[in-house]
Amino acid sequence: MKKIFYFVLLSFFASSPFAFSLVDYGGTNQLNPEENNTFRPASPKKMTNSYSSAGSTSKARGFKYLQFNTFYDSLSVDYQDIQAKVSTLHANLIFSTPYNLFAEVRYFQGQTSNRDISGKSSLQGGNPYAKIGFNWLQIGTREDNARVDLFGAFSAGMKQSALASTRTDKIAGVESSRRFYDFVLALGGEVVITGDPEDKSELAIGNIFKMGAAIGWVVSEDIRLSLETNYYKINERSDKTAYRLSEGLSFSTISPLLTLGFSSIFELKMGAHLRVKRAQTANKNENLLDAKLFNIPAVYGNSIFAGLNISV
Repeated sequence: MKKIFYFVLLSFFASSPFAFSLVDYGGTNQLNPEENNTFRPASPKKMTNSYSSAGSTSKARGFKYLQFNTFYDSLSVDYQDIQAKVSTLHANLIFSTPYNLFAEVRYFQGQTSNRDISGKSSLQGGNPYAKIGFNWLQIGTREDNARVDLFGAFSAGMKQSALASTRTDKIAGVESSRRFYDFVLALGGEVVITGDPEDKSELAIGNIFKMGAAIGWVVSEDIRLSLETNYYKINERSDKTAYRLSEGLSFSTISPLLTLGFSSIFELKMGAHLRVKRAQTANKNENLLDAKLFNIPAVYGNSIFAGLNISV
């Protein structure tokens, strides 16, 4: 109970449902024509994790300079002969500045009762994630604003967790978005430069490449819809590591999201991560579960999530 209590407190200070998402780091809500001249997509989000807009409204909705996001995700693992449930609690903190700089921190904890995944059923930590970026280009008016953002990030390795890799990965990426009144289109890509796993029983993998696209629509002042799709390619490991991915693989996902606004501060988000193309290793002796990629949505199966977004 003490671990759960501490995590609930932490959840107000750290991840988002999407790794790539339409999040406005510019200091105001990206899809609200009444309150924003800029709009930004961002990250497992971000098209999360995250789209906002409204017609004329006195409620300035969406985050300005600080956003807290916490959500619960239920993953149905369906990989090879393993079928299991993995429940995770995520927390995310996003901070923006008036100087076109933004930062993000993510963390999650999870648990499963399946012995093929973990030998213990207690809460286990995921890989901490930190990101910093800046707005490189912004053009257009409020109704047709376009912007391009560049970012760098890293994912820290974690020991003694079945849901986190012992690798420390470095990430670089670009995100772009274009507004069309109450619609937003976002595109992005990133490369994950994977490190060496400290645990010899962990599957060593090559660099991960990701491309994503999302569209967001403001249905009404309090209802927003978005749809995100991502393509991932995991390269083979080229060194002589004993347990490594010998042949690259790819998979793709799609993520619908519904956002309901209760006030200018609180929003409820509900969505799913659905696997479109299954991730499968060519060599049956190489188990992708051993790479511990639980920070990538839908790599091991479909999931549903719900959470609370707090903007100040």
